[in-house]
Amino acid sequence: PEKTWLSYRYQICDNCGMYRSVLSESSEELPAVCDVCGSRISPRSQQFVVPEFGFISDKRPSQAGAFRPRRLYGSRAHFAGARAEASASRELTSAEVHLSIYCREDAQMAVINRAPFYLCPRCGRGRPGGGQPPSKHKTPWGSDCNGKFLFANLGHQFLTDAAQLQLDGVPPSIPTVDATWLSLLYALLGATSETLQVPARDLNGCLYPGGRRVRKTPDLVLFDNVPGGAGHTLRLAEPGVLEDVLETAIKRMRSCTCETSCYSCLRSYQNQYCHDELDRQRALDVLVLMVSDPARTA
Repeated sequence: PEKTWLSYRYQICDNCGMYRSVLSESSEELPAVCDVCGSRISPRSQQFVVPEFGFISDKRPSQAGAFRPRRLYGSRAHFAGARAEASASRELTSAEVHLSIYCREDAQMAVINRAPFYLCPRCGRGRPGGGQPPSKHKTPWGSDCNGKFLFANLGHQFLTDAAQLQLDGVPPSIPTVDATWLSLLYALLGATSETLQVPARDLNGCLYPGGRRVRKTPDLVLFDNVPGGAGHTLRLAEPGVLEDVLETAIKRMRSCTCETSCYSCLRSYQNQYCHDELDRQRALDVLVLMVSDPARTA
């Protein structure tokens, strides 16, 4: 009673993907120009609701069909920054590139499901966001509701453990497109899971465009997929762990026989949104630059 959903206004730069958010009730304005790439951002921000109290669907669901509905992972993860300096850091320098890693215990992540919903903040009614919302609807108790549907996504923000990787000195021969960095990100996530012997579902990652302020490459953020963190990604700052992860990633990319990517090397349920972009050769081209002795992983 007397409670409503927590909601945020947010924006994602169409050019570089930089994420920003503020509480919906805040008077703070989101920037009109991206502070990373300088592109103008649509003045109309989007909104996501934290479904902390749930919402209520129709009492009479539609009849089930003869086929199982297709399952799609519609959520995207975004790095929203950190409250303090990194708790641990390491640097690796190979003949080609310089890698810096910053481990944080208070990384703020946002996970947003981009499929929209119509939600009534008055009675709690919720329905998929396709088409026009009904002009009238009933409360869960059968009476008429005078609330208006809110068009919003579902999402939440949380603090967790994370490792932020920065690459300097990437040669011009490496294409600086998102397909390269997404492939590298998921190669590292798979190798981290294998090296640390933790379930793949306990880890996630995203690209952070903030690195493009001073470099051509985005930062790679690997984080514990649980509020509060579990300490997994913090171990990447321990001596020898990151080197083992890099070697494991190279072996995984080299041992796979698929044409571009598959569920044995890069693909997973969580990264369905970019399956067409993932390419193990793109990941391998960068990985071999990151190790001091690529012959060890041949």
